[in-house]
Amino acid sequence: MEQIEVSRKIQDYVEELELRKKTLENFVKSKKIHKALLALNKKVETETIKAKFDEKVPVTLIGNIVKGKCADEYADYEQAGMEYRAAVKLIEATESQMNAYQSIFRWQSEI
Repeated sequence: MEQIEVSRKIQDYVEELELRKKTLENFVKSKKIHKALLALNKKVETETIKAKFDEKVPVTLIGNIVKGKCADEYADYEQAGMEYRAAVKLIEATESQMNAYQSIFRWQSEI
């Protein structure tokens, strides 16, 4: 691989990195994790109150019943968290690939 090719690859990775960082910024701005957590907490509180007062459920069972009724909200929250972690990992992987090409470029420069 010639130095020109390596420098082009580095430039490609820089552009890809910028694109992935913008994607992550947009994800953070959308507050998807925060909104999912708020929805989950609201549902947990509502279902807990319903179970205690409306349905007269024994206290020992309230936690399990609430978990079952809030499963969809919890899944949304987990999915949002995983999407965020995946975006961060993609950025880290792109940085690693770019660093490898930078090392190759440096090594070729020394020859």
